[in-house]
Amino acid sequence: MLKLLRMVKDFFGNKGPSASLHSLDDPLYLIPGTKGVFTHGNAVEATLIAGAPGSGKTSAAAKMISNAMLQKGYGLCVLCAKPDEGKTWVEYAKNAGRSEDVVWFKKGSNLEFNFLQYELNRTGEGAGDTGNITNYLMMLYELTSNFQAGNGGGGNDDRFWDQSLRRMISRTIALLKFTNVELTMENLRRVVADCFSLDDWERYDDLLNVIKELTDELVEIGKKADENHPVNMDEERPKEKLEKELAKYEERLSKWTKSNFFLSVWRKVLVRENLNEDEQFEQYLLDEYWLRSFPKLSDKTKAIIVESYNNLVEGFTSGILRQMFSKGVSEDLKPENTYLKGKIVIVDFPVKEFGVSGLYASAIYKIMFQAAMERRNTDREKEPRVVGLHIDEYQNFISPQHDSLFMATSRSSMVACVFITQNIHNIMMCMGRENAEARAKSLLANIGMKYFCSNNDFETNQYASNLIGEDFFEARDHTYSGDGFKSEVSKMELRPRLRPDQFTNLKTGRKRNKFKVEAIAFKAGFDWQNEQNYAVVEFDQ
Repeated sequence: MLKLLRMVKDFFGNKGPSASLHSLDDPLYLIPGTKGVFTHGNAVEATLIAGAPGSGKTSAAAKMISNAMLQKGYGLCVLCAKPDEGKTWVEYAKNAGRSEDVVWFKKGSNLEFNFLQYELNRTGEGAGDTGNITNYLMMLYELTSNFQAGNGGGGNDDRFWDQSLRRMISRTIALLKFTNVELTMENLRRVVADCFSLDDWERYDDLLNVIKELTDELVEIGKKADENHPVNMDEERPKEKLEKELAKYEERLSKWTKSNFFLSVWRKVLVRENLNEDEQFEQYLLDEYWLRSFPKLSDKTKAIIVESYNNLVEGFTSGILRQMFSKGVSEDLKPENTYLKGKIVIVDFPVKEFGVSGLYASAIYKIMFQAAMERRNTDREKEPRVVGLHIDEYQNFISPQHDSLFMATSRSSMVACVFITQNIHNIMMCMGRENAEARAKSLLANIGMKYFCSNNDFETNQYASNLIGEDFFEARDHTYSGDGFKSEVSKMELRPRLRPDQFTNLKTGRKRNKFKVEAIAFKAGFDWQNEQNYAVVEFDQ
């Protein structure tokens, strides 16, 4: 009891932001309507808020948690799905005295985040690794494909095309890195747009052979002249004529190189010298892919791979992606500043406003933020700080496999995820056609705290009821005899602690509910101090 009172005192005694050490045992907030103290340690085990539209999940539950994180000095990464969400967060930060920490990344903000440049120049031994960059781009492709198609892939055919796309991305990145050409989305696009077919390689080889033959002839003429051998004009072409012909073919090659980005890059491969063993193997892989493997694919197969590739990179040719994600890297946007400096990065490119480009923008930062947090080593930090990842309309930003893995290790990185969505079907839709339900529930299982607001989705309510489980309740059976005699038998029956229909009757705020929002809170192993494994929570809207 004394421990609880001390924690409550600490909680109410610290209303301003704190840049000091976040002990995982210290309180973040008191769970409304209960005696439960929600600690930083609970927060880094992730939180889900589910509820039907209008249930109060954002305006009440999420608002309370957001303000608690701001008050306690959390660094934050916030992805905005709705047009007014960025302004709301700026107001939250202002009310918490954190305005100076806000980095409002939006159109017209003059902030830039070229994630390829960031990955190449960041600290750490894995910086610029081709495999890492390829994985990031594949996650981006997967997320946007899910958004556009309404569900993910997962069949054998999908895996074949995904692997083919992954190989093209990897070999394109490797080509640019091997030749020291700037790694940008525009250059990634141009390499594939101009890459050679078998006919192009044949034409290129023929041109090189002609240039070599003419060059050899001129060398021979020079040798004979040096040796004072007479030149038989009937057998040898005049030197001037050869030089003009050579210049003509060299000019042809020069113009081709200037007009074809792939060729200009490829010629840099040929001039690399003094290669070590690893570089020689890398050159072999480049030759194998660009000279033999890819050009020999059927036109249909090649077209599908290139179209998938273009679907990934074409968005960076215009709009916000070209303006803000293809050039430099603003210092304030480096994800590590969320835990080093307590920055509140608001990524405000709402999907409702910017469509797929907004999804790309948010997904890019989310992917790089998660990667930075996974590299984080809190043991090396003098005063480690908890960082929040807050995503409303979470279904728009799910990375099916990576998010589940991230949440499994987010505790050690001191990252407190808060995900808000309407129902579990939203999550299942993003999990592909195979084992979608199992994959969705695997992801949900890695989320510690779950708030279930009012919902009309039966499966979500059934899922919540199943989580809370069953208990024995007293039941009475009555029997009546013909003469009206009644007998009563009492017995214990195993029933759900909460039936699915009970989630439909929770308060949803607004004036008619006196601006009160109810939710069922569940967290395994949490001490609710009510002899139950759940609690009915009431938030102020």
